[in-house]
Amino acid sequence: MVLDLPPTTTIEDITQSHAPDSPTISLIASLRTQLTELSDQTNALNTKLIEAISRHADLEDTHIALQTRHSELEGRARSLAADKARWEDSMNTGLLVERSQIKDEMQRLAAGLVEEERRRGSAEVRRQKVEEEVDELAASLFDQVSR
Repeated sequence: MVLDLPPTTTIEDITQSHAPDSPTISLIASLRTQLTELSDQTNALNTKLIEAISRHADLEDTHIALQTRHSELEGRARSLAADKARWEDSMNTGLLVERSQIKDEMQRLAAGLVEEERRRGSAEVRRQKVEEEVDELAASLFDQVSR
């Protein structure tokens, strides 16, 4: 139904020209209610979007920090592996003292390597969890935006 109204007609003009129980008045009231509900829903979605974006930014910061820590741990693990290789080479060529005299040092280095590998594994797991959470949030965010 199309109303042919002059350009200066207002909603108040329409409501005054119709009876209070007319379909036009009911339609206007219904449309106002729908507009209010849509506005409320839009505000709620905007709030959720802002929260999701903020959470995503926090997760990205955490992810970057974990990547940095992971790189540091990888460097440390490579350094320890190189130290271990040099040490084993020196031991095999006889440049160092007898094994019994350096047993404690060897155990300390091996324990350090095991600890670094454990930390690296733990950092990998945390990084993977963060990446999965970021992916889930991004998917959820796009899902909400597309609705």
